[in-house]
Amino acid sequence: DDDDDVEFLDENPFAPPAPLPEPEADDEDDDGEDVAITGSKGQNALQHFPHCRENCVVHLFATDPTKHCANCFCVVCDVPASRCAAWPQHCRLKYADPSTQSLRKQARAAA
Repeated sequence: DDDDDVEFLDENPFAPPAPLPEPEADDEDDDGEDVAITGSKGQNALQHFPHCRENCVVHLFATDPTKHCANCFCVVCDVPASRCAAWPQHCRLKYADPSTQSLRKQARAAA
């Protein structure tokens, strides 16, 4: 009898974990953003590689969206921010916004 080598489990170890409870909506000034870059120390890849303006760690987006570093790209035009002809309008846009995605599609269609 080989039943001595069999272990019966009460729960399935491969089952997905139970969903986390929804957070309580007691934060009145919650604007839907979960993370904000407030500064950095040491090496940071976003500082040295191309990135959307909203992800810049040299000139924080919340401080002044019009400022950009040498690696900031326009989220609409997909060109360096310094070459964007509509930077005063495009600098404040965020990649995930549906209106930004619509502008991106229009810019690609026109190119």
